[in-house]
Amino acid sequence: MSIIQIKNHEIDKKDKLIQIDDIRLESAARGDVPLLFSDDSFNLFLAYYLSPRAAEIVKKTTKDVIAFVTFTRCYIHIFGAPNDEALGGHFLAAKGLKPWSIFEVQNSSWIQELEKKNLIHPYRDKKRFMKNKRHFIFCFKDCTFECIAENYKVENECGSPFSIIQQKMTKNKT
Repeated sequence: MSIIQIKNHEIDKKDKLIQIDDIRLESAARGDVPLLFSDDSFNLFLAYYLSPRAAEIVKKTTKDVIAFVTFTRCYIHIFGAPNDEALGGHFLAAKGLKPWSIFEVQNSSWIQELEKKNLIHPYRDKKRFMKNKRHFIFCFKDCTFECIAENYKVENECGSPFSIIQQKMTKNKT
């Protein structure tokens, strides 16, 4: 029997967390229930419930207000552990990562690590590979979402995460 060792991601001293305040992340009483959908055009869609307080801030009156986030040119993503109780074990916890918050990581060591992995590419162009890549982290109640993407756009909708993603995907097909 063989044992596979996975090397933990190593944080660089240059990693800097910047909290993003233009996206709301306050869990609804039933939880935020994040849902992801990704396509083969490097688009990634993230939808989750907002709390009633956050719904008031975004001027929606229904109880089921959804944040719908579209990431463009999403290169890679991670979705799962740690939850809010284990967030202290995340490699960026010492840099100020905290539950129920959203961050961008400037000078991301994850992006640098991906660039190193790309060294093997026969037509490698570091400048082109690194261009416009941004590292985002969403710290939900029961999970964490991270991605490397070029940008994001936020819309606030009424419904469930599933119905909103289904609606947006149907609209994008036509």
